[in-house]
Parts: sequence; C-alpha cells; structure tokens
Amino acid sequence: MIFNYFNVYIFYIIMKSFIKEYFNIINLIGILATIFGALRFIPITLEINRTKKTNNFTVMTLILGSSSALLWIIYSYFTESLSLKLSGSLALSVYIYIIIIKSIYG
Repeated sequence: MIFNYFNVYIFYIIMKSFIKEYFNIINLIGILATIFGALRFIPITLEINRTKKTNNFTVMTLILGSSSALLWIIYSYFTESLSLKLSGSLALSVYIYIIIIKSIYG
C-alpha cells in the first residue's frame, strides 16, 4: 500500500514539473510569435514613412485591424497573456500610425 502512494506521489511530482516546463515553452512560443509579428510591420512602416503613401490600406481595413488589435488587448488582460498584450499593442500602434499618416497625406 505504501508503495502505491509513493508511485502516485512521484507521478504527481513529475507531472507538476512537466506542466510547469510545458507552460514555459508555450510562453516562449507566444513571445516568438510577437517578435515575428513585430518584424512583419517593419517594412510596412518604413515604406509608409518614406513615401507617405497609404493607398494600399482602405479605411475599412484600418478600422477592422484596429478593432481586432484592441479586442486582443482587452482579451489579453483577462487571460494575463504578456505576448498577446505586446502583440496587440504593437499592431494597434502601427494601425494608429497608418491612420494618422493617411489622414494627413491622404
């Protein structure tokens, strides 16, 4: 009987450390996704900054993108996800930048 309790306890310890490590890997994947998401915005913002042309972005696209990013930020606060907060904030700031440039330069 003691042997069975000992096995259950060892299994619990192993699973606890596995889950802890698993969630660390999941967080790492989220942070990597945020970094890649940031990298995808660099060419767009540099091109817009250089040419001041935002013809490729319709107003509806910018509204939907901004709304989506804002909803992801709100969701990230409820789930306490740092990677979603960063990713949503970055996306929203890029959309706001494009909206400002589009309103100034047409």
